[in-house]
Amino acid sequence: MRWKSDDTYCFASFWFLRILGLAYLSAFLSLWVQLDGLIGSRGILPAQDFIEAVRNHFGDRLLTEGIWAAPSVFLFGSSDSVLHWGCALGSFLSCLFIIGFAPNLTALALWILYLSFTTVAGTFFGFQWDNLLLEMGFLAIFLPPLRVWPRINHGWRPRTWVLWLYRFLLFRLMFSSGLVKIQPEGAGPNTWADLTALNYHYETQPLPTLFAWYAHQLPEWFDKISVALTLFIQIVIPFLIFGPRICRRAASACLLFLQVLILLTGNYCFFNLLAIGLCLLLLDDRLFQNRLRGWSCKVPLSTFFGKVAWVKWARGVGGGFLFVVLLSLGVYQLCLTVGVVPAVLKPVATLDQIAGPFRTFNTYGLFANMTTSRPEIIVQGSRDGIEWKDYEFKYKPGDLSRRPKWNAPHQPRLDWQMWFAALGNVRSSRNQWFLSFLKALLEGRKEVIGLLETNPFEDSPPKYVRALVYDYHFTRWGSGDPNWWERGEASVYCPPVTLDESGRLRAQ
Repeated sequence: MRWKSDDTYCFASFWFLRILGLAYLSAFLSLWVQLDGLIGSRGILPAQDFIEAVRNHFGDRLLTEGIWAAPSVFLFGSSDSVLHWGCALGSFLSCLFIIGFAPNLTALALWILYLSFTTVAGTFFGFQWDNLLLEMGFLAIFLPPLRVWPRINHGWRPRTWVLWLYRFLLFRLMFSSGLVKIQPEGAGPNTWADLTALNYHYETQPLPTLFAWYAHQLPEWFDKISVALTLFIQIVIPFLIFGPRICRRAASACLLFLQVLILLTGNYCFFNLLAIGLCLLLLDDRLFQNRLRGWSCKVPLSTFFGKVAWVKWARGVGGGFLFVVLLSLGVYQLCLTVGVVPAVLKPVATLDQIAGPFRTFNTYGLFANMTTSRPEIIVQGSRDGIEWKDYEFKYKPGDLSRRPKWNAPHQPRLDWQMWFAALGNVRSSRNQWFLSFLKALLEGRKEVIGLLETNPFEDSPPKYVRALVYDYHFTRWGSGDPNWWERGEASVYCPPVTLDESGRLRAQ
């Protein structure tokens, strides 16, 4: 059968689903190795505590109201073994999705399972790429044809309305991320608007890579050009997504280029995988003509005139309705970012509130506020309150001589939360998890200590713990300093605390 490529996206969709499956696999495996220390029964924020609170609040209304407010299969079982089996199942389903087995049902199961984890994990799953994975995963339920094992060379192609929703998602992701950068941040200067953001970005981002140190050495004029180029790619280029073939290809190339640069200089977990997958969907089959010879993307006539044509028609009507609903929610989220919601979209706000707990229709805005300094928390323990020893984390900066590591697509969620905690104070309601973390160190919980690189108190836990905060900077090329980092004087983030007789935290 002769290959035909007009306005088809079989090849890109085929590989997009594999990339999405790889992102799912990365997310589940990453969580699995951290599960006990983060949300296990002896973790920092046990999932069981959250679930118990939901059950107590809703009582007999758990199935009618609770499941909508906190959508998670773990409401019906949240033991450590159940959570581990959840990670195992998610990893297995991700592999099935990668090889293309029953993609619609597998995508549905993956979405439900990942949503279940994000619901019960709370603080540790509050990242934009968690939302992005859920949104992309939900749309993937409808992208391939409903078959047990659809093959790209057996006469199928992705649903066009889903492709358009993915394009609009890519537009929202990139345009919103550019727009929030130039919107006023408050009283302070806008480092994106004055083109100085990259003077700080490489060293102040949560988990920089080795290449970030070298990028930080670039001259200021180069950084300013890079900022201008970034804003151009994120604000102007996304409009090419809705243009003809040549425009879409140009948009894909520019956006992919930006993702590669982000990937090289920063550890952003599986975000880059997701963004690259979306960019791939802009490339039509004609671009891959040599690779696709012998593959067919034509739709058989039986699709329209077979014995079950009325089923196909009904499915088309259902798809059209779903397209309108999802597009309306996406437009509403974009308007929230812009700051202007037209009156015609006011009714969508109610639908958005209902869909909110499912984290499948989201606003985006990466790197909106550029931090111009890097406060870094150093956690210490002591047995006598005089001699203090540092706890070293696996990926975040600590030891000045330790080279920045590469960890993507894995996400060390405790290390990430330490970066956010340093931007506030220990009394903040958003940082209550930090006190739970200190309590776990005092109790010597091996599940939590396993999240760290070193434990200076292997024989027995310390009697006291405290947290200091330093201002970290990359060292400069040619300074003669053999370290990767330098830091200023310490200030107290959390004063020394210990456990009282009842096992509660108290000040020394």
